[in-house]
Amino acid sequence: MTQRQLTANAAGHGVNGAAISPDGKYLAYSDETGLHIKLVETGEMRTLPLPAEFASTHATWLPAAWFPDGTRLLDSWRLLTLRERTADEAGVLIAGFFAVILLGSGVSATVLMLLTASIHQLEDVITVSDTIRQRGMALRFDMMTMSDAMRGYLINAADKSEFDRKRQADEQFDRDVR
Repeated sequence: MTQRQLTANAAGHGVNGAAISPDGKYLAYSDETGLHIKLVETGEMRTLPLPAEFASTHATWLPAAWFPDGTRLLDSWRLLTLRERTADEAGVLIAGFFAVILLGSGVSATVLMLLTASIHQLEDVITVSDTIRQRGMALRFDMMTMSDAMRGYLINAADKSEFDRKRQADEQFDRDVR
């Protein structure tokens, strides 16, 4: 496959759009002067000038696509609207822009303060929860220790069932502590 340049527009006057026919015989492209149809093999070209009614509108004429038979072209217009603004209009636009920025900054700062307050409240809840958990563990350990002491006190060495009950209680205590 060999590449070759098919258009030769001057610098600053670029091609706006292009489409090659399905059979590769024709190139349709547009620029600021109009729509050009070029026979690729010979370089012969036909130019359709930009219609006068669009000349002052900054319209762009674009080749959209070729029909499958390669004999007809679908084109489109892209209209660019340019409007000169007065100093007063520009001032209002700039003031509106800065108002949106300030409003956005204020909302962001408010959301940030609310999130910070929520985080501090959550930290307080976690601290209370940790304190309750630690005290609960200390009470549980104290109760298990007292229970074990009471079990040891109640043992009647002559009664085998009492001895077995104490051994099972001690094993349960070991499992609970681990």
